[in-house]
Amino acid sequence: MGMRRLATRVFAPLSLVLVSACAGYVVSPTAPPDDKTPANAAKVCVVRVGSDGALLTFPFRDNNVLVGATIGGSCFCYLAGVGHHELEARSDGFDSLAIDVEAQKEYYVVQATRAAVGIVRSRLELLQGDEGRSAMQKCQYSVLTQVPEGTYLNKPGAVVVAK
Repeated sequence: MGMRRLATRVFAPLSLVLVSACAGYVVSPTAPPDDKTPANAAKVCVVRVGSDGALLTFPFRDNNVLVGATIGGSCFCYLAGVGHHELEARSDGFDSLAIDVEAQKEYYVVQATRAAVGIVRSRLELLQGDEGRSAMQKCQYSVLTQVPEGTYLNKPGAVVVAK
């Protein structure tokens, strides 16, 4: 069997799995909401930077609750209750960040992507005030408009409970 044919037999099914893994998620651009943050919560915003895997959708969870997803250059925000939160971006693995949320604050998480040998991963990092607000100015605000059947998506304006 030739090398090209072997590569096609091995990598074609793998690429189908990678593309279909997040195929049930649809992210659509929209205007950012003008919601007030409740007294017992904070606003958490996620900004995706980097061009690696720009077309891939990365579902994003907080304490195992689906709160949004990113595609290249997109961002979104959600509300988090006071206390400990474990954030997780699902790509070709699980990339996580833990934060302790205080009431009435804003938190900015940057999701930087990188690819190597057909695998796209992200690194999550907390940004401080002005740096986070600046990153939000450069992204396309987007929301999840479709999720796989049987998947619960946190409702807009609902607060994710701390652990």
